[in-house]
Amino acid sequence: GEVVEKMAIARRSVIEDEVRSIVIDAEALISKRTGIVTVTRDGYVKFSSQHLLNASNGEGHGHKTTDALIAQYEVENNQTLLAITSGGSYLFVPIHSIPEMKWKETGVHFSTLVQYDTSEKIVFAFGVHQFIPETTHLLLASKNGFIKKVDVADMQLQRYSKSAKIMSLKGDDMIIGVKKM
Repeated sequence: GEVVEKMAIARRSVIEDEVRSIVIDAEALISKRTGIVTVTRDGYVKFSSQHLLNASNGEGHGHKTTDALIAQYEVENNQTLLAITSGGSYLFVPIHSIPEMKWKETGVHFSTLVQYDTSEKIVFAFGVHQFIPETTHLLLASKNGFIKKVDVADMQLQRYSKSAKIMSLKGDDMIIGVKKM
């Protein structure tokens, strides 16, 4: 027709029989933001921007009066949060998957982000920027006197929809202390 005569340029794109899959690194799409992450003993977690913290004058964490604050750290949302439970498990949670909330809000329960035994309490939590072998260790102590040293680099998970085991415990034993070294 008339359009073909006016625009008589050969096709520049190539039509292929097979289409290759395009792999996109989801981590590269995350816009880097800094904020405060808080974790409570009963398993509530939230990410608040520094702006939201300043607006509330840093007063109150929004957790329930029967709950206790376990961790409060400044983090970047491209980091990973590791939380150790009393039952010898750990939760691997990318910070960007934690909803941003106002400072005085309770937060979301870890069970909405990771499958785990919710009867277990959170005993320790911290942010990890990179999992580099032999740089950071955890020292775990149980109620019955067992101690274990773990390289944080060994805690990196590819699939993190459910908790992973960090220390085997027997009977009524539980993790009562964790020290980052």
